[in-house]
Amino acid sequence: ADTYDASDDSLPLIPEPYLSLMLKAGAVRGPGFYWRFKESVKNPTGDPVVVRERGGKLQVLVIERSDMPGKYALPGGMEDPGEKGVSAIFRELLEEAGVDLADVPFEVVFDHETDPSGGFVFGEPRISINAAPAARAALIMPPADKTDRIQFKPAPDEVRSVGWIDANQENLTMNRFGVSTHARFIKLAINRWQDRTGRVVAKDGSIGSPA
Repeated sequence: ADTYDASDDSLPLIPEPYLSLMLKAGAVRGPGFYWRFKESVKNPTGDPVVVRERGGKLQVLVIERSDMPGKYALPGGMEDPGEKGVSAIFRELLEEAGVDLADVPFEVVFDHETDPSGGFVFGEPRISINAAPAARAALIMPPADKTDRIQFKPAPDEVRSVGWIDANQENLTMNRFGVSTHARFIKLAINRWQDRTGRVVAKDGSIGSPA
């Protein structure tokens, strides 16, 4: 198919030391791209997938993390103590990218509380025997006038750069991302965007009408 389908990827290898840490934490392979950990080590995260249309293409907001130079990532992170629901998604977006979209509609596209896998991601350097990231990701679709006014303010201690990338096949391969599963969350968000808009995104990132 020429359009995106989040089920069309092959499972990437999990590099060391992450695999050893995951196994020591009691991880077992779950369905699809995910692994299961004991509930006692679950550490929920919030991952925003912010999209815009530009030049006939769909674009996604990404960051380059200081601990993952040269790799894309979503501007997300761990929930704070007592934080629930999607609030971490918008807080992390503001803290890491300087972008306040708390008043913009969103749709959750992946949730560790409801997904059969438990939502644990891989390729995350903050994994340990006692803490494993469990993801919640949301599609955020600001109106054009709002995206045109966005000014990035990267968190100086955590983020090297912030920007937009075309949602094309080359950019969204898992090896382009420091946290591999972020690429999959973006594809899930693209699928949801297509459902909501009635338009399609080709694998070169261009937006068109259904055949």
